[in-house]
Amino acid sequence: MPNPENVTLHVVVFHDGEWWIAQCLEYGLCTAKKRLEDLPAEIRRILTVQILGSLELGIDPFSNLLPAPKRFWKMFEHAQAGWEIALAIEVPPNVDVETRIAA
Repeated sequence: MPNPENVTLHVVVFHDGEWWIAQCLEYGLCTAKKRLEDLPAEIRRILTVQILGSLELGIDPFSNLLPAPKRFWKMFEHAQAGWEIALAIEVPPNVDVETRIAA
């Protein structure tokens, strides 16, 4: 992925049993928490780890990840707006995260 000024990632959040799942659409990153209120910090954590780890290895962030399966994209289309998640890192790429809750 080239280093654009801004990148927007889309994340769908849904409930599965006793877990809340966050699935990134553009890249196959996924995480889960038992409490919905814990999920924004967890999304921030996995994205930060992915970006900083890639940069440390000298590769473009997300370059080795495939998109999520189409069923998650459809789920996102029908979901309602979630949180704004700001990443606390000051390295390229600048990432904006749009979440929608499909619960």
